[in-house]
Amino acid sequence: MDFAERQALRTRIRALVEPTVELLDLELVAVQISGGGENLVLRLAVDKVGGVTVADCTALSRAL
Repeated sequence: MDFAERQALRTRIRALVEPTVELLDLELVAVQISGGGENLVLRLAVDKVGGVTVADCTALSRAL
């Protein structure tokens, strides 16, 4: 997957997950894709006033 394809995928993922992130009063800071082939890794970085808790991450993971 080249840079342009990864960028397009990040944009699509952001559009899909941002409403859920915002529903949980979080802010989507970054969408990162690493790896290659069938071993792609997706990382979402989120933030909120006062800091993100493990419970926030759990709720987001389950909602997504």
